[in-house]
Amino acid sequence: MNLRLLLWMMFLPAGLAAVAGVARADGRKGTVEWSDARTLTGAISLTPGSFIRLFDGKEQTSLRLEDIREIGMTIEKEELAEGFFFPEPGKAIKEKTGEVFPVRYYQACVTMGDGREITGHIFTTVLYVETPDNTEKVVLLAKQTGLNGQKLADVIYPTAIRFAATTTDATTARIDLRGAGLPEISRIVAVVKPALGFLHAQPDPGMKAAWTVPSGDPTSVFFAVECTDGLHVAWPVATAEDKMPVETVAASLKVMEDFYDTRTLLAATYDAETGDVFGVVYMHRAGETHSFGADKQPWSVVILRWQYEADEKKATLLNRVTLATGRKAASADAPKVFADAKLLKYISAVRPAVTEKPSAP
Repeated sequence: MNLRLLLWMMFLPAGLAAVAGVARADGRKGTVEWSDARTLTGAISLTPGSFIRLFDGKEQTSLRLEDIREIGMTIEKEELAEGFFFPEPGKAIKEKTGEVFPVRYYQACVTMGDGREITGHIFTTVLYVETPDNTEKVVLLAKQTGLNGQKLADVIYPTAIRFAATTTDATTARIDLRGAGLPEISRIVAVVKPALGFLHAQPDPGMKAAWTVPSGDPTSVFFAVECTDGLHVAWPVATAEDKMPVETVAASLKVMEDFYDTRTLLAATYDAETGDVFGVVYMHRAGETHSFGADKQPWSVVILRWQYEADEKKATLLNRVTLATGRKAASADAPKVFADAKLLKYISAVRPAVTEKPSAP
């Protein structure tokens, strides 16, 4: 069996492989439609803790499945490609393998429960569709490669995933900073923990400094706003329980090795239930680089997530997300960052006033 066939079988794009599965209580009733007119109706779910992630060329957006009404997949570009290889390592001389196979690129359009549409390229996502007989995998892709000798028409793909509405529509969170007393806001960034995926902040129509984000639990959202006086990050006040985990994290920052040579922990919080430590960190490179001069020193303000092991007093870095980034002159001050607990009172859960009507699965 050649490698291309093996990879294709591992990621069947039309979800034709049935997998054994246990009933998932969080599945949403819906229907998957394919380009060959096949349909499959059942309880649709993601891997626990996962999101639908889109990239629009500028930023990544993470969406909860329960907030979505429909996902549409359209062909952005398609072609028949020729296989090639490099016979001599280190040399840019290519030789054809003789294989010709279809390659297709997709764009996703996600319709939210309130009717908003968000478009972009979807990160590879596995949906599980549970029926009375079995559970099938449906893989959503941004790029799909077929087999040698296949025609474009032979490559089947999911064209739509439509969800039935429920009587208990998922809540969202509203960030309303009109009364926060902040100077002019130019940008907002919202992420959800623990994975630190970006959330799409939808401006409220006709309202300045108010947004809706797809998260039913406001306590799971970190958000920051860039104002004329600096970056304001909504962040909880540290407690006595945070002391040891935060000290451990601060020590690990000193020995951390990456592009930046200066790392300052500005604020941190510890979740004893999960063992997660989240920290706002200012990162800066003062050392010489081949890409930046002394007057263009790169910096970033990030949220880092560590897993804290209390028994060993050890912190392991898991992931990060960037809130702001830029360059500054060597003589310039660091950008101002404010970790502000008062901003947390300006985010709250809301429920749509009108229940959406069912799409027809």
